[in-house]
Amino acid sequence: MGIWEEAGVNVASVTYAGPHSPDGAFETATRSLMQGRGTIDALGEDLRLVLNADDLERVYKDNVKGVIFDFQDTTSIGGDLNRLDMFHNMGLRIVQLTYNLRNLVGDGCTERYKTGLTYFGIEVVERLNELNMVVDVSHCSQQVGGDAIKFSKSPIMVTHSTSNAVCYHDRGKDDDLAKAVADKVVFLGVAAIAGL
Repeated sequence: MGIWEEAGVNVASVTYAGPHSPDGAFETATRSLMQGRGTIDALGEDLRLVLNADDLERVYKDNVKGVIFDFQDTTSIGGDLNRLDMFHNMGLRIVQLTYNLRNLVGDGCTERYKTGLTYFGIEVVERLNELNMVVDVSHCSQQVGGDAIKFSKSPIMVTHSTSNAVCYHDRGKDDDLAKAVADKVVFLGVAAIAGL
């Protein structure tokens, strides 16, 4: 927690599921979220789980630290939308649709041929909206990002990316997507990538 103080950080988004092979992804994500909850419980009032905007405001008001749970991939839900409900109940609030590669939801940003959301991917976006969870398109293909904007009834996030107009990178976003996102995005975070 000392490093947070030095950096002036009050709230951090912590990834509890990232790119995994489909085998064991659900179990790994479930175990990781349980460990995260255990850490928060062990630290008591020094660290709080942020589940909504009111929690976020209280963290700042009470001058304590907060954590928002995120997934950087949807592989852990497999083809079962009900898993999103379970993960939501465990505290998950931000879900990145893909992590570089193709999954059941859509194509990642490093796929050779990039397409948009699958029919299941559209259902995932709709369920995330119903649960008031944030849709993140950082490592998604441009097409998945565009589809997320089209099908999401809630604002989306690009939590960490770059501008392809400045310097191309697979994870970067093109200006046309960035402009389309401007009307629907809550947050667009800029990532520093070595070598750019």
